[in-house]
Amino acid sequence: MEEKRKTSSINNFFRLVSIFPIVYFAVFIVANSTFSILYTLTDNIFYFYFLLGFSIVMIGVYIIYALYTTKKFDKVFVRGLYNITSQNLKNIANNEIVLLEYPNDTYQEFNLLNREVRRIGVKLDRATLIFGNVDYSHINLDYIDRKKSLVNFSNFKKHLEDIIFSSQNYRNVIIELYYDLGDGVLTDLEVKYLLSVLSKNFSDYQGVLYVLREDRKSIYIYLPRIDSLSKVTEQLEICSRNVSINKRTPEGIANLTARFAVVCYPFSNVQELLPDLQYAKREEKETINLYLPNRLESLEKNRILKNSMNLNAMTKIITPLLGINLGLENIKKTETKVREVLNNITTYFSIDYSGFIAYDEVKRKYLIPYQITAKGLSPLGQKDKTVELEFVQSMDQARDSNYSYYFSSRSHANIALGRHLDRVGIESGFFYILKEGDSVIGAIYFFNKNKPFIIDSYIQEAFVVLCDKIAAAILRDRHDAEVDTSYREIDSILKLTEYATYRVADEEFTLLRASSTMKSLFPKLKIGEKCYKTLYGLNKPCADCPLISGNKKVVKSGKNRFETSLILSEMRLTYHVMTIKNLYQEESQPRYHQDLIINSFQSLCETLDNYYLINGKGYLLILRIDNLAALVEENGSEGYLLILRNFIKRFKDINNSLENIYFFNNQSLALLFAEHGQSDIFEVCEKIYELSRRNPTIGVEYELDFTYLPVSYPGIYTSAVNLIRQALQYATKGKYELNKSYIYVDEGAYSRSANKNEYLLDILESSFGNKTFNVNLQPVVNAKDKTIFGAELLLRVSDSYRNVTIRTDELVNIAAMNNKVGIISKALLDYVSSMYEQYGNSIFKIFGFSRLSINTDYYSFTDENFFEETKKYVEKLPNNFLAFEINESDVANHREEFKEIVHQSKNLHVVMVVDQYTGRYLSPEAVKNIGFSEIKVSRYVINNIDNDRQKLSEVRQLLLELKDLDIKTSAVGVENIDQYQLLKEIDDTVLIQGYYFYRPLEKQALIEAIRDVNRNVK
Repeated sequence: MEEKRKTSSINNFFRLVSIFPIVYFAVFIVANSTFSILYTLTDNIFYFYFLLGFSIVMIGVYIIYALYTTKKFDKVFVRGLYNITSQNLKNIANNEIVLLEYPNDTYQEFNLLNREVRRIGVKLDRATLIFGNVDYSHINLDYIDRKKSLVNFSNFKKHLEDIIFSSQNYRNVIIELYYDLGDGVLTDLEVKYLLSVLSKNFSDYQGVLYVLREDRKSIYIYLPRIDSLSKVTEQLEICSRNVSINKRTPEGIANLTARFAVVCYPFSNVQELLPDLQYAKREEKETINLYLPNRLESLEKNRILKNSMNLNAMTKIITPLLGINLGLENIKKTETKVREVLNNITTYFSIDYSGFIAYDEVKRKYLIPYQITAKGLSPLGQKDKTVELEFVQSMDQARDSNYSYYFSSRSHANIALGRHLDRVGIESGFFYILKEGDSVIGAIYFFNKNKPFIIDSYIQEAFVVLCDKIAAAILRDRHDAEVDTSYREIDSILKLTEYATYRVADEEFTLLRASSTMKSLFPKLKIGEKCYKTLYGLNKPCADCPLISGNKKVVKSGKNRFETSLILSEMRLTYHVMTIKNLYQEESQPRYHQDLIINSFQSLCETLDNYYLINGKGYLLILRIDNLAALVEENGSEGYLLILRNFIKRFKDINNSLENIYFFNNQSLALLFAEHGQSDIFEVCEKIYELSRRNPTIGVEYELDFTYLPVSYPGIYTSAVNLIRQALQYATKGKYELNKSYIYVDEGAYSRSANKNEYLLDILESSFGNKTFNVNLQPVVNAKDKTIFGAELLLRVSDSYRNVTIRTDELVNIAAMNNKVGIISKALLDYVSSMYEQYGNSIFKIFGFSRLSINTDYYSFTDENFFEETKKYVEKLPNNFLAFEINESDVANHREEFKEIVHQSKNLHVVMVVDQYTGRYLSPEAVKNIGFSEIKVSRYVINNIDNDRQKLSEVRQLLLELKDLDIKTSAVGVENIDQYQLLKEIDDTVLIQGYYFYRPLEKQALIEAIRDVNRNVK
């Protein structure tokens, strides 16, 4: 329902409560006195009955007043104010993030309280809970010595759950120190000595408890809030050297070595800690026996964590990486996502350093390929981004069995690791070791320089899960890259030797895998089909198949003959490796170019012959290498070939390893694209141009200057021979300019740059210079009465030769990069001014049309003449008729700058609107603080609210919050009546934009719509 903004105040209610009784009793007393005197003086029975009736009415009025105020007090102040406040305080005390709102249909003060509740809810949603010091004051511990250093065992066992609950969200360790005492016990002197050694050894921990068993054969040590089990183990190893005791036996004096049994909460449940400790003690495999029976696999089911702040923080840590896809084709996306998650976590926990350490096998050093560093700090590692081998080794030695290590402060770090931490100035942190076999291949780290890093066990476990996922992605990508490299090497060898291989399932004849050379021989083969069908079009296995006949098979294909054998196959496998070898005839030509390891010119001719046989169509793209001579001179012939091979590999990587690239002549390469149209081939040329540019970040230190010559087939060419002949002539004698990176279509009838940015800049200058651009208008509608409030200008620019509309955002970005934004802004301001001049008085004023808005970006406002030019236009317009819409992310990236921009715009009476708002980059309060007074909620937020109750709830909360802040709101992307009705119910003052009402209109169509829909508006 819509939130109602009452004008009444609680003060008005209290005025009623306090003033009404005074007025009531004054009227009652005056009236009773007056009519009593009149009755007494006149003895008129009328006065008596009137007095009686008046008294009854007044008593009734007071009863109604009492019932009303009592009910109001109960509803508003008891059930409303008190109960909800009490419940919210309990939720906060229990670390829950869900807060209830006060009734919004009573008084305006409750609306203000609800606004604060939402603010607190947002802060709790982003909060991580860190507990204070360990406190046992609420537990009745029974100490058995005057110094209160030893706790009674029965008392410790009785209150163990309360003791653990004092540090419930952390790792808490119970250690039993015991000896092989036989019938003996620990004496008071030995207990005193052991306590002094243990107290000194564990002095870094707060709230340590020591418990003497009733049989006096062992001592329990309770360590709350430990960081790392490996640190505890190291301390016990040090301790074991100093806690040996001597006992007199019948054989003489014996030295007894201490043993330790260790268990840890929450790996063991509270009720199972002591039984698990006895199990660890019975194992007695080592001096220190650590028993961890459970892993924290189902964190969300934990009773303590349910609805807590830290579960919310854990979810934010783990969730972002749960959906990532592994594999070579997703490496870049995975890497980007991992970096984004690391950046978010670093910001969330205010961590000084986070990043990766990776082993470089070539340099044989550990490097930091990626690192996030807090402001004001110098990067971690040496100048060349290397990390000392000894540092990484100490990290590996210190880690726990789950490959992670956490230390809240320097004093809680292992000794060997601590020396290296001191050297680089690290105070606290968490890291995770990546291993392949026995080799450390890297680490993921989160370090603080001069401050502690306090997280509980569940947050720590979330970090482990996160790092597990990152490690899986890194190791999988590493493995896939190695496999891919091996396949490429094998593939190159197959091409050089004219071999092809494929795998066939035993007995089923199903094709399982094929080399790229095999795919060149049989372009239509399909993995998963029967080999005899997909290769030879048969319905049953070949009679001369080596799997049946046991002999080699010879197949003729074009001018070549190929021999199929089982030379690479092995026995006892579920599949067979089939090998095809080219048996050269005198007229045969190699299928592959021996230097570039790509398809030869002969293969191009054969492939085109096949395409013509099946009436195929597409494009033959010739890439003429304009800077060939310069590359050979600078790099040598072998260096030049290496450059070309690298470019070819990278091109295949972005084209799913398609074998569609051919040697054309000594100056050119050729590419075949079946079923491609002209727009497709232009996109291909743009990608090739980007690949051919120098890019040191990925190790590309060369540039290839191509001239792009696409030829469509079949077109006017009746055969493959004619097509090839024409392509050769065009490549060697065509009319085109070199060294421009241009695409020449139809033998020069049309040309454009393969550099997309340069092409768009040409379109921009020609369209606005010749005024060939077009503007459509997207109406914005009032939700309450469906009248047209205003319209957004939608720029339309097209390539006239191709008849293709250019994306406006791409055009604006190019304009910004080249300081040409002013061209677009001036043209659109001209359009607004001329449209108002034409229709302002005759249509807009009469029919209540109030707004024309222009979508722009930050760079538009950086033009020093922008506001001066804008002023000339707005002087001709009514106040607030012109609006500028800016994307939310753009505003977020330039917050401080937009404060001044909004201020100057308001002085010109220009409305500033945050467009495509999602709340991802800016909160509504942040938008308000910058100075914006309007928001257009993105279609991605509005989409599907009619089917998704959760999403509808989020939209309702957002719209009501914006209304509380007096921010005018538009909802974009309303597609049906259900979405419209839901938005209208929430707030009927919202503006609506979407295809449910109107698609973008031409100018005249908009005018007609205004006349038709707004005719009743005065």
